[in-house]
Amino acid sequence: MSRQGRTTAYGIPPRTSEVIGERTYRMLTFGSTAPKWTVVAFSVPEQDRTLRNNLRSRPLRFAALYDGVWVSPHDLGEEALGVVRELGITTATVLRSAEVPGTPAAGTPAAAFDLEPLAEEYREFADRYEPLLQSLDDGLIGPKQALRTRTELRVDWRHFPETDPDLPAELLPRGWDRARAQRVFVQIYDRLGPLAEIRFRQILGRCRRSWPSTPPTTTPRPSRSSSRRSESAAPTATRPSSKPPRRGASRRPRAAAASRHPQGGPSG
Repeated sequence: MSRQGRTTAYGIPPRTSEVIGERTYRMLTFGSTAPKWTVVAFSVPEQDRTLRNNLRSRPLRFAALYDGVWVSPHDLGEEALGVVRELGITTATVLRSAEVPGTPAAGTPAAAFDLEPLAEEYREFADRYEPLLQSLDDGLIGPKQALRTRTELRVDWRHFPETDPDLPAELLPRGWDRARAQRVFVQIYDRLGPLAEIRFRQILGRCRRSWPSTPPTTTPRPSRSSSRRSESAAPTATRPSSKPPRRGASRRPRAAAASRHPQGGPSG
């Protein structure tokens, strides 16, 4: 954030911009094909409920295959080790392994993930937004609707990379609509981009017109020293005395001759 006069400007810090770029790339490209698992096996005493709850509350992309055995199709070994060390768990094992062919279906690592609710969300997303492709083909979406719809599209899609365990393709159930939903998202998001940018520039231009063109000018206030100098240089008016005049001060003195004798002198 920066300020110039009464104008305030906002920007995105460099690290925030990097995170946005990383998450956007993840949103557009997630979909693993490596069937190798990270396995965390740990033993925590049943009476130590606080430690068990702290371990379960960690935001790791693992699922519980059994009690005390977590699995993930991602290479999360370092992250898992960090949590184990932080919580002070000494009876834990972290390893990377591959599933042996022929493992019973109920015991395969993929069985730890409940995919049915997520599969339904993918279907609903695709069914909701797929008709927009035809509207774009027909030119029925203007800049205003494009900006609003593109924002809603991103908000509705962004939770999938966080909740999808990203299982290898060969482990996914039939009717898994992630590929369809991802295709709908990418196509609409890209095609709405130019129209949404037009609307964004319209809003930005409207805001710019409301900003003051020049910072307001203010009359500088005189300093105390200058005001004192100006007061000393100005002529001062004589203030009338508040004291009453002394008695007789304004009377004229009597003539000396008149005060001593009347005219002609005393008779002899």
